[in-house]
Amino acid sequence: NIVLTDISTEYPTSWKWNATNLLGNNTEVTFSTSQNPLFNFGTGNWRINFSVTNAFGTNTTNQTIGWNLTSQRVYFWNRTA
Repeated sequence: NIVLTDISTEYPTSWKWNATNLLGNNTEVTFSTSQNPLFNFGTGNWRINFSVTNAFGTNTTNQTIGWNLTSQRVYFWNRTA
């Protein structure tokens, strides 16, 4: 299980977390609308898309996570192209 933490500023009022298993079926799914969700990722490379909304609009960011159950380590990196 991984706890994802929102560090947004400007008082967001809604949250949307999507995940894509880049080594699996490559289909993006929404897994939470909580501010700081707990998610159980399987082994693989996951792209996490996070969107927050407030009265002024929506902002989205993404991060790729590498997760290897045999090493119990989580690796975070940005995908550049």
